Formats: sequence, C-alpha cells, structure tokens
Amino acid sequence: MSARLFSFMILMGIAGLILELVRREKLTFRYAFGWLAAVLGGILIVAADQMVFRLASWLGFRLLSNFIFFCCMGMAVVLGLLLTVLLCRQDQRNHLMAKKIALLEESLRTVMRQQKGQNDDS
Repeated sequence: MSARLFSFMILMGIAGLILELVRREKLTFRYAFGWLAAVLGGILIVAADQMVFRLASWLGFRLLSNFIFFCCMGMAVVLGLLLTVLLCRQDQRNHLMAKKIALLEESLRTVMRQQKGQNDDS
C-alpha cells in the first residue's frame, strides 16, 4: 500500500468520524467546521503533492516534511484560537444568564413577599 493511499484512507476515516459525531449530536457543526477544513487541507496535500513541493520550495523550505509540520502547527494555532473565541463567547453567555437568573429570583422573592403580605392582611 502506498503512503498516498494510506494517508487518504486515514483522512477519510477522520472525516467520517467527525461527520458521525455531528450526526450523533456529540459535536456541533460550528466546531466540526475547523476540523473538516483541516481534513480537506490534508486531502489537498495528498492529492496535489507536486504543487505542495513547489509551494514549499518557493517559501524556502528545504524539506517537505518541515513545510507540512509548519502547516499542521499553523492549523493547530488557528483551531486553538477559534476554540478560545468560542469559549469566551460561551463564558459571556453564562455570565449574562447568571445575571438574568439572579434578577428572576429577586423578582420571585418580591412577589412571594407581596403575596404573603396580602394573605396576612386578610
């Protein structure tokens, strides 16, 4: 089995796993999009290896493996940044939700006190 075929099979397996996680609702498409983009990039590298060799040479990489490692590290940084942004948004939503719940609890306490006061007057 050639390395190209083996790489393609692994990438397709990863894509299948990601799609299965989305189907089972264990992963949302928002998060899966970055991983699918990485798999697509891997498939492009496997399919167009001569173009990748030329691009690596043009960018000054002497070894293709260094260029691929550089691309993988870049993708990891982008995915990490994307996940950090999403985590920050979720944190803001949680903070806002906690404020709303506190306001609702205070309103409920006020209504309960008013009801208790009306019952005492009767």
